[in-house]
Amino acid sequence: MAAHVSGGIRTPRLNPFAFPSDTSFRFALLIVFVVCGSLSLYGELWSVFSSDQPFEKAWLEWWSQWFRKFNIHDLSTLPDARNLLEDLAQSVQPFYRGVARWKISGVVLTLTLATAIYWFMPAWRIRRKRLQPLSPQDQPDVTAYLEHLCRKAGLSSVPTFLWNPLELVSGATAFGRLGRYYVSLTGGLVATFYTDQPAFRAVVLHELAHLRNADVNMTWFTVALWWAFVVTAILPSVASLLWPGANWDVTYAMIRVGAVSTALVWLAGIAVLRIREFYADVHASVWDGPSGGLRRVLAALPSVKGSRWPGMSFHPDPSERRQTLEDTYRLLRLGFWDAFGAGLAAAVIVKSVQFLLMGLFFTPELTRQPVYLLSFLGVVGFGVPLFFLSLSVGAVGIGVWRGAYAALVRGQAPHEAGRLGFALALGVLAGELLLLAPIPFIQSGSTMADPSTTAGSILLLGSLTALGITFLFATLLLMFKWVAAAASAWLEVVLYRRSPSPALTISLVVASGSMTVWTVGMVLLISGLIVYSVWHRLTLPEMPSPVAFVSYLITVPGSVIYVTLIGLWGFPLAASFWRGKVGSEAKSTWAFLEGESAPLALPDQAPMRPGLALIIGFAAGLLFCTLLVLLRYNAYIAPGLGRLIRSVDGLTVVLVLNSLSALMQASAAAIAAAWIGRLGALHGLCSASVAGYVITVGSMLFFADYGVINFFMVVGPGTFLALPAALVVSALAGWIRRTRSQPQAEVSSP
Repeated sequence: MAAHVSGGIRTPRLNPFAFPSDTSFRFALLIVFVVCGSLSLYGELWSVFSSDQPFEKAWLEWWSQWFRKFNIHDLSTLPDARNLLEDLAQSVQPFYRGVARWKISGVVLTLTLATAIYWFMPAWRIRRKRLQPLSPQDQPDVTAYLEHLCRKAGLSSVPTFLWNPLELVSGATAFGRLGRYYVSLTGGLVATFYTDQPAFRAVVLHELAHLRNADVNMTWFTVALWWAFVVTAILPSVASLLWPGANWDVTYAMIRVGAVSTALVWLAGIAVLRIREFYADVHASVWDGPSGGLRRVLAALPSVKGSRWPGMSFHPDPSERRQTLEDTYRLLRLGFWDAFGAGLAAAVIVKSVQFLLMGLFFTPELTRQPVYLLSFLGVVGFGVPLFFLSLSVGAVGIGVWRGAYAALVRGQAPHEAGRLGFALALGVLAGELLLLAPIPFIQSGSTMADPSTTAGSILLLGSLTALGITFLFATLLLMFKWVAAAASAWLEVVLYRRSPSPALTISLVVASGSMTVWTVGMVLLISGLIVYSVWHRLTLPEMPSPVAFVSYLITVPGSVIYVTLIGLWGFPLAASFWRGKVGSEAKSTWAFLEGESAPLALPDQAPMRPGLALIIGFAAGLLFCTLLVLLRYNAYIAPGLGRLIRSVDGLTVVLVLNSLSALMQASAAAIAAAWIGRLGALHGLCSASVAGYVITVGSMLFFADYGVINFFMVVGPGTFLALPAALVVSALAGWIRRTRSQPQAEVSSP
């Protein structure tokens, strides 16, 4: 197969099989949309067939009581909140449990029918197509050649070849079920064996590539899921619209949920069937060789671009397949809508799981145990979203890693990470808006509370929502930028190893884990502020001072976040210690298809300088330790300073020293980020961390009698200042370098 041509130079095709494929990713999205669509539609079916609506009535009444009895500005009403939760559980728990079981039954029915269709579909297809075994007695030359092609494809087991000699069109299909696979040939294709063997070879190798790529089960289970979803969810939903209990509200909800679910399931299934064709073409082209007939066969296929909906075709357009065959870079880039779909899937499955957990475990008995109640609400409201969002980050992170690798090998700088992070966050937000139910207390029939109380509650809810959305977008943008940076740092190491999988796996684990811990730290910070505000309004005698409490909030959550920063700067910078000296003739064993290994044209990048970052951090820490020595021996060095220290309380000394240590760490981060061109922000975090270590040790050696400066008190405030300092200074320094290099490039261009 011809190599990609760029700038008149023929370069080897990149190997997309070194990374997880998009077929599995899109199949997982399909499963999520089918399950969540079934849950949603069966929830609406429950509303249709239930003549009484206890849930809506109880929910509206509860919201009315909440805004009448609980005033966010008057915390003397706080004990009423637990009683209201118990009343809510008492009122809606029977409905929750009943509809949860009904939804689970609907999902089980859909998946059971899909499994049955998938299992019996091969037998039905053989009977409907009138296929019969292709025996050596009938076609000895053809069967011998097919066995040769199976060995060339490296299949562990040979599929059963079937054919219909009366079907004169030329074609083949790979199908089957787990443990038993078939390849059906038409009579026209078998005749092609004698008239155009290269074309016969190309078609068969394409079908064998489906078996080698292990996408046959996903393909036919996708078809089975479509049929099962239509039979068990769509048709009952349409029929329910004629039910006497289907009022306008229920009908509108059913149409909205049904249309959205059907569209998501259909589009996800189309995506599975289309992407698998590209991977099969590429794999077949490796076996077929540059002189094979695959390109000619694809060129002879009819175009689908003239149809009204070309994107809805089960097969991509032949011209698009030929372009991907020539330039496999297209398979290594994750699309914007793929990342958007991952975020959307995360949002819808979170809502579904949350409802099921509420239906199964939210009982009046639970509300009478505050510890268990808070733990349960924390898991439902925080743990479930964070878990599924971490999975989506890992899935999209694979695409970011692949895209960064593909761009760097082509001599380009990776630039897709921010776009994919934005798409994932946008998908999560779209899923939240898609599933957002009308706020109960603004519906007709509800009793409004005091307007000021309602406005205050809405303002608080809106502020927290805006803060959460901002945090989501910023976190995902930065996290995927970090994944691309990690890929850039480790590429020169893994490129000449057997596989990129170890570095890819570690970077995704660090990214998902860092996002989780980072989110936990921010929640601890926000929760602490809310708790302190409640504590302050209750005016309890044991309430700590504002300075002490703020110091605690900055210290504890900051230390949690600080742990993640060690992995964020440590993993990419560690690549410099493993990077060997690569010569200009070095070749990679996995980066290209067909074993082609031309010298790589990696873009010129400034070297990473972790040693310099360590020196900057160590120097900053020693400078602060000098101040500690001055304070420790102030009676001998500066008597006036000693008198000043003794005139203030110990807490003030602690705050001053913590502030100075944080400023010192932020300064070290800014200096390293400005000085070092490549991955400046990560080098800056490294310098800040080293400075924090040195300051901690120095405080223990020279200032231990105060007993207040320890590891947590040092790294907490330093973390909050060093992170934005490193990011801002690194971005500014990069902009200045690019601005200065542009005039030089314009002068040298002629």
